[in-house]
Amino acid sequence: MTDHGDLEASGLLDGLDGQARAERAELISWLLDQGVALDQIRGNSAPMLLASRRIIGDDGEYVSARQAAEKFNVDVELFVRIQRAMGLPRVDDPDAAVFLRADAEAAKFTRDFLDAGIDPDELVQITRLLGDGLARAAEAMRYATLAAVIRPGATELEIAQASAALVTNLAPLLGPMIQDMLQLQL
Repeated sequence: MTDHGDLEASGLLDGLDGQARAERAELISWLLDQGVALDQIRGNSAPMLLASRRIIGDDGEYVSARQAAEKFNVDVELFVRIQRAMGLPRVDDPDAAVFLRADAEAAKFTRDFLDAGIDPDELVQITRLLGDGLARAAEAMRYATLAAVIRPGATELEIAQASAALVTNLAPLLGPMIQDMLQLQL
């Protein structure tokens, strides 16, 4: 656990007073104990969700489009098109490390589909349709998760811990659930 002086110097408690400041300090100390870096906490607008996001792949590591594409032998331009179709922001510099490592793993699926004979343009279209639907589903899932863990009087740390526990239990179910639902439509 980091000491209180380090937290004060970090600037992460600036603008907070009293109970809110104490709760944020408690949350940040716990996040640091969980292995979340100060820079990742600093760059996040909702630090109480960082532990949950780590469970689903947000480890704070970023890679470039070129790195991801080369890792799986995918054309960089196609990788960028797939990322855009997934709903991720446009990136002009293929060497800028702006993709979460977990997001960049989509290049593996791109390679697998290409190897199976799927046309790149059709793969982009399929990805766009899946991305649109899953974006709406993800929004509803985020809301449902927060609604399940937020309780009157709960501290930021209690909400973070409850959210992490819930996501730990539910995350392994998502892939099979989505796969089953998709197979019903095929």
